[in-house]
Amino acid sequence: MSEALIDHAWYGPPAAMAAALVGQVNVIGPLVLDGVAYATVRAPEPLPLPPGVLTMGPQLSRVLHGSWMGDVPPEVTNFQAHTALHHAGLFDGAAAAVEAKAAAMEEAGDTLGAVTLREAWDKASFMRASPLIADLAVGLQLTEQQLDDLFRAAAAISV
Repeated sequence: MSEALIDHAWYGPPAAMAAALVGQVNVIGPLVLDGVAYATVRAPEPLPLPPGVLTMGPQLSRVLHGSWMGDVPPEVTNFQAHTALHHAGLFDGAAAAVEAKAAAMEEAGDTLGAVTLREAWDKASFMRASPLIADLAVGLQLTEQQLDDLFRAAAAISV
């Protein structure tokens, strides 16, 4: 019978991640996005968290490393979406794009639309089929597959 492995999904500065991965055998990654290194170590037992490295859900790690399976959720909560964007290094770009769109609406005289957009960014659930999500994906240069994976990752996040 094969031994069950535990996924230890870590992220942190590339130097800290490099040190954490020394001597590890079953490693997926590391993948570096916007200066943050992500990797998954598969081990038969729980591992202590290395210095300078943080942990994330193994589901998000599988998305980052391209081994995700499953349906794309039609909707994720605001918390899930924002957290997935942060983990993927995309939050600042997405927030800037939303703010730019809201500012353009204000300049065009649509103050209520701008207020509504800002409120939605801060509080509303994110619908995969939403035109706003499609606009953000284009602005962030995400492919359809990457956007689907981001929604899958978001759906896996809970507190």
